[in-house]
Amino acid sequence: MFERALLVVWLYAQALHTLSGVEAPMKRGGGGKPPMGNAAKPSESLPLERLNQAWQLFCEHTPSFKSAELMSSLMGKTIVVRYVNEEARHKDAFNTVMIDAKQMRIISEQKYEDMPLQAQVIKSMSSLHSGEFLGWIGRISAFIAPLSMVLFVITGWMLYLERRRKKRKKEAIQTSDYKKQGVIG
Repeated sequence: MFERALLVVWLYAQALHTLSGVEAPMKRGGGGKPPMGNAAKPSESLPLERLNQAWQLFCEHTPSFKSAELMSSLMGKTIVVRYVNEEARHKDAFNTVMIDAKQMRIISEQKYEDMPLQAQVIKSMSSLHSGEFLGWIGRISAFIAPLSMVLFVITGWMLYLERRRKKRKKEAIQTSDYKKQGVIG
């Protein structure tokens, strides 16, 4: 059952990205197999000095940010830096900078603000569902909403029991009235 639920979630995410025309986000960790052919050999990791140079280039390019993460491509040709600006509304409003690892220059930059609205909505989906998108008020309401479901179940059950009690009481009154009238012996 759990596998089916995961499959439904995965298919929903794929359909959402396909229908909206937005590229699916990069996976973290890279748990997949390397491609076959020349790339089947284990890739050499980037030397620490190259990562330091890429970090310095990024810091010169983007002086203020809230958080950032560096990711190296499989073959070590590019370094991808994902960062969140200081003024970002939520953690999923990240920008992406691609750096050429050999020439140490910025290849491309994709800013969250420059994305189409549908791409921003899809990137912000988890922040929207956690309430983080709307700040503290959104987080508090996202916390209270599931608690209210429990309240709805309890009050619904109480209303059902009350309705049953009234129905039994009405039947008992009718039965006693019939006994008084002699209809029921």
